Amino acid sequence: MELDDLKKDFDLLVAELRACGAQGDDIHHLNCPFHDDKSGSLSAYTSKEGFAQFKCHGCDASGSVVDARIRRNKCSLKEAIESLTGENGHHPPAVATPVKKKEYPKYPDYDTMIASMSSWAERQGNKLAGIWKYISPYDDKIDYVTMRIDIGGEPGSKGKTKKRFSQAHAIEDGFQVGGYDLGKLPLYNRKGVSNAKRVVVVEGEKCVDALSNMDIPATTSPMGAGKAAYADWSLLAGKEVVLWPDNDDVGRAHVDEIAGILSKLNPPCITKIVKIPLSLEAGQDVFDYVVAGKQDGINDDSIKANISTILANAKRAGILSTGLTIPELAKYDVENDSNKLLGTGRWLCKGGACLVVGQTGIGKSTLAMQAALTWATGKPFFGIQPIQPLTSLFMQAENDVGDLAEQAQGVLKSGLLEDDLEMYRDRVLIFDEDRLAGDEFCERLQNLVAAYRPNLVWIDPLHAYLGGDMNDAEVCSKFLRRGLNPIAHTYGCAIFILHHTKKPSMDIVKKMSMGDYSYLGAGSAELANWPRANLVIRRLEEEDKMGEGYQLIAGKRGQRSGLSTSENPFDESQKGNQSIFLKHAPVGLCWLPREEQKPPEDELVTAQKLDAHIAAEDAYKAMVLNQNYNEKELRSLFMQVHGLKKTRRTELYTTKTKWGAAWKLLTDNTPVNPQMSWCYQRTEDAFPEPKKPLHDASPGDHQDSPNPDSNVTLPFDEDGA
Repeated sequence: MELDDLKKDFDLLVAELRACGAQGDDIHHLNCPFHDDKSGSLSAYTSKEGFAQFKCHGCDASGSVVDARIRRNKCSLKEAIESLTGENGHHPPAVATPVKKKEYPKYPDYDTMIASMSSWAERQGNKLAGIWKYISPYDDKIDYVTMRIDIGGEPGSKGKTKKRFSQAHAIEDGFQVGGYDLGKLPLYNRKGVSNAKRVVVVEGEKCVDALSNMDIPATTSPMGAGKAAYADWSLLAGKEVVLWPDNDDVGRAHVDEIAGILSKLNPPCITKIVKIPLSLEAGQDVFDYVVAGKQDGINDDSIKANISTILANAKRAGILSTGLTIPELAKYDVENDSNKLLGTGRWLCKGGACLVVGQTGIGKSTLAMQAALTWATGKPFFGIQPIQPLTSLFMQAENDVGDLAEQAQGVLKSGLLEDDLEMYRDRVLIFDEDRLAGDEFCERLQNLVAAYRPNLVWIDPLHAYLGGDMNDAEVCSKFLRRGLNPIAHTYGCAIFILHHTKKPSMDIVKKMSMGDYSYLGAGSAELANWPRANLVIRRLEEEDKMGEGYQLIAGKRGQRSGLSTSENPFDESQKGNQSIFLKHAPVGLCWLPREEQKPPEDELVTAQKLDAHIAAEDAYKAMVLNQNYNEKELRSLFMQVHGLKKTRRTELYTTKTKWGAAWKLLTDNTPVNPQMSWCYQRTEDAFPEPKKPLHDASPGDHQDSPNPDSNVTLPFDEDGA
């Protein structure tokens, strides 16, 4: 039997625990054999992954059948596995003796059950000290009960009364204690939270009652820490949920488990975790916080106000709060990522951001308006496809109502979109805000996003709201990462920021790769590093021989965007585009695709080709003037200049990459000595300027080319090599 099969054998685990000395009929409340236990602290259960596990809430012993064997035989891991599998073992495997099916106590009604449980506890020298009824929100009937039994004469930690809990659930003809359906246990106080927008999740029913008495909607899962997976959490789907853990490691692990469950609901919850007040000692909870406040003479209104402040300051539960593992990441469905909002390949997702950069007056605001209206219909904006019709919220400080009307009317009258005005009423909202900046602006934005829950947020322009020096990295980081990020992450929206830039010189533009366009925005490099994606709109000037025109560039992650001017989403010629050519509409404010995507090759040197040209020029300058190089020598020099390993040699002959195109340029422009086969020379101080088109000449004559038929094909990938 394989080790995983052993670990999934629940009967084998129970047999091993009994061989260790575990006693009791209820496998969820066994007397732990690893410490002096008379209160049924040990539980055997099956994990979400299907493994049989045990956990003691008294001594924290836990693990699989292997861990139980190690404890029983005081042996090594290897010896435990060998003995369990029967291979060279010194101890025979535990034999799972037949266990008679448990007959759980049943009662005809609630009152009879409570009376019987109370009498049973007293006969044991214990006391039925607490009863919590779970009421169905659908018919107001009791469908689940938690009962606390204080163990007489057994002090627990820190002198507190030792306790255990029993659970009962409604059956067709009354109530049954034990034998519940794990994974479908109800939440406590469902009626109090079913219509609440924000719900506090705590550990334990008495904590729920403490908050409910102050009109704060709260709930908990039954059976305490470590059992979150047993409950049905679907009632909280889509709600804002604030988790308040008990002040210990077990409590914190419990809320992390809950956060992971809530993130997988449909729709997922907006989950936050409170910072535990410093006044709480280890092991204390929100109930203790309320009791301590009353003991200090604080009135109920003040206690509620303090708790409300704690809840308001709760921080978003990060994606890593549940401790992602490599197997979980390996199984993550990237193709059907529920966080995806825009693009063909997760170009922009929930919590992400895009910087839209362009010169003053170029039409960035119109571009944003057109994108928002297009995505509101569920249609692609120049190839960038939304996952669904998306809602947008604008915060703008530069356009008056007439400007905004011109933009909206220009787009709507273009014939590109549907003219059903009512459809846009709740999908695009515009707020004029020219008084607030910095923290005050972020607070205002958070309130609006919380109220309207847009998919996309548009900030136009950045400098109106930054609240400080744009060249100061700390100012930018505070606004972007500590101001906007929490909003995007908490409410699952993506943020677009419109940003002005100075007109770059053509010498700089000609040497730019696609990634370099991320740095066109004026100010700190943080403005390029922070956003997940960027769009650059620039005016074509001296290099444009076709009249007025503009280039829209998706520099960062651009190949994931789907950028295209083709109406056919399956047009392979547009696949992987990082730039398209646009023009202004002849009438009204609107962007249109340019009829011809690219000017003639002999009159336009693209940024991609110039990138390859620069790489070829660097290698050319490393050649010794008038010295002969055979192909192998020149290739070694080229790879050394660019730090390429030998394993990447074949890239030089696959000209869809920057290095292949650069190698082709270098060999084309280093004249071959006619007296020697495959001899290259640097005959001039400067590398030839790219005045002519980078034609598709075959390198088929290269003796050692692994692909002699490959041709130069541009543009190439964003990342070059």
